[in-house]
Amino acid sequence: MSAIRLFKFSLFIRLFVILLQVIFNRCVPDHNADAFRLPYEKGVGAANSVISYLFEGFGRWDAQYFLHISLYGYTHENTLAFFPLFPVLLRNSCTILSIIFPFGLSPLNCALLSGVLLNLFLTSLTTVALYKLTQNVFHSEIFAFTSALLFCFNPASIFFSALYSESLFSLLTFCGLWALEKNLFFISLSGLALSASVRSNGILSAGFLIYSAPIIIIILVSCIKYFIKHRRELWFLGLFENKMYDTSDVFSNIKCFPYFLHIFFATIFCILFIHIQVVTRMLCSSSPILYWVATTAILPGNEPLKSKMLKSFKLEVLNYLSHHPDFASTHFCLFLYMKKHLAVQKFHDDDINTEVETWHLVSFYGCGVQKL
Repeated sequence: MSAIRLFKFSLFIRLFVILLQVIFNRCVPDHNADAFRLPYEKGVGAANSVISYLFEGFGRWDAQYFLHISLYGYTHENTLAFFPLFPVLLRNSCTILSIIFPFGLSPLNCALLSGVLLNLFLTSLTTVALYKLTQNVFHSEIFAFTSALLFCFNPASIFFSALYSESLFSLLTFCGLWALEKNLFFISLSGLALSASVRSNGILSAGFLIYSAPIIIIILVSCIKYFIKHRRELWFLGLFENKMYDTSDVFSNIKCFPYFLHIFFATIFCILFIHIQVVTRMLCSSSPILYWVATTAILPGNEPLKSKMLKSFKLEVLNYLSHHPDFASTHFCLFLYMKKHLAVQKFHDDDINTEVETWHLVSFYGCGVQKL
């Protein structure tokens, strides 16, 4: 349900950005820059005039290159800096749109409309992909939801609506990272490889795969020593999972380490080789860590403490149930313990009470089933 809500909200934000583009494109004069421009006419007719009036602002600057490549291919040397996957997808979308809606649009306006609609859909999917990735890393619904909301308002938001490749690149990157977190290595490899065919900085995503690779060597070389020191885990065939490390904070979550490495090398690369005006959209489309840090900063102060307290409750319940088989007395004692602990901590948050009571009831009925 949260994913659907985020998808709809992202669509609404994209439509709002389109409205802002229409207003400012008419109110603010264009910068007279000596940049690459399309060498063909926009077409005549009412449909062409409407499309040009509404979406002309999305076809500026680097969007001119993507439009040219999608319509004419790599005809100039300076177009080689732009990778082919987004123009290919743009060309196919334009072909489908011209078949479904034969309005007599010129090739330029048809490609412009196709690109706006394509990025509208891709950016909304990217919001959902970031939500799923964050949820898998932090195991927190509110943290994942807030990170996805921040993505909708990121400083490079205009580039996710214009005919730029950031939206497609982010979607493939976040989906590839989600698959990597799920140990779906073939899907992860496919997504990250495709992201490298959208933008050159997608090559940096190979660091996530390289970061995961040494574990194979470690297992092969030190399997005997590992078995001696970790007998309990190996008796479960490696399926035993250590849940004791903290996942409530982006700075203490061990899973965030490769993401920090990735954004670090991307930032160093930007400082050394990338123009300052490109840095914002490159970093905002390359890594989820920016949105995770921002979410940590704006969430209420008791959110990490809430997660730790709930984890403490679960450990207390499991410990108590292991020593008290009488589930009726367990239920009563847990209820008293919960009330006492909340009173000491001085929490009055309804969400905390609800989550604790939910876990309390689940443990009660689970113990009852074991008794039967």
